[in-house]
Amino acid sequence: MKITDVRTTLLRVQATEVLSYFAAGNNPSGIFSLSSLAKTVVADKALRTALDAVRALERRPTGAFSVELKETVDGVPAITEINVGRFPAGITTLLALGKDNMVKLFVAAATGKPAIAAEPLGCAKEYYLVRDIDLEPGIVPAAGLLKLTCPGRLPLRAKPG
Repeated sequence: MKITDVRTTLLRVQATEVLSYFAAGNNPSGIFSLSSLAKTVVADKALRTALDAVRALERRPTGAFSVELKETVDGVPAITEINVGRFPAGITTLLALGKDNMVKLFVAAATGKPAIAAEPLGCAKEYYLVRDIDLEPGIVPAAGLLKLTCPGRLPLRAKPG
């Protein structure tokens, strides 16, 4: 979940879900900071949990917040980590999808330029970030995911639609 607040006004969020981790077998937990497969999602309960957590830490939050969550066995979002002041490098490409490029939007807001998100609750269209050893990383729309036949090359950025 990526949350950007400017002067306590929510500017833009984007929820992503990690479906598998890159090089997961190389460590005891099976979890690594980079995803091998991740997707954009709309997750209302997770969004509410993340926003509540940020506002519990800062009454008037500003800047970028990255809130990582895991779902309990009962489907309840539980916070595992909160990072302040940066966008995570592993999924930054997913933040540029849809009608808003979240990084550009944040830079505009930080430099005092108008920053109004067309999709403040994130890109509702489903995109996948795919990466693996010997495969150029890329973004694939949901409809194109099953068409991949391990070509070795993926488009670096899907055309917004």
